[in-house]
Amino acid sequence: MKLALANVQGDIAADMDERMWAQVKLADAGNLSRMSDRDWELTSNWFLTQNIGYIGLQLLDQTYHKRRTAALREAVGLDAAIDFLADASLQHRAGNGRFGH
Repeated sequence: MKLALANVQGDIAADMDERMWAQVKLADAGNLSRMSDRDWELTSNWFLTQNIGYIGLQLLDQTYHKRRTAALREAVGLDAAIDFLADASLQHRAGNGRFGH
């Protein structure tokens, strides 16, 4: 049982590592907030189709307000369903600087 648990933990860690690197590569694509709408659409659609498991992206500013969003066709309405600032637990985490640690 412990071996199976260790294997699952290893798989999850590897998957999360891949996802983090994908996000780093996306950020390296340039200043996402200053891209034209067309470039954002192309870049975000490419990211979503190349990184299985992602259904949408939200680009937030330093105050956690949405600047840009993108979603796969299957996730239409995601933008309206997820409001970072309306989620009390996320607000609490953001206020404590606990993101990325």
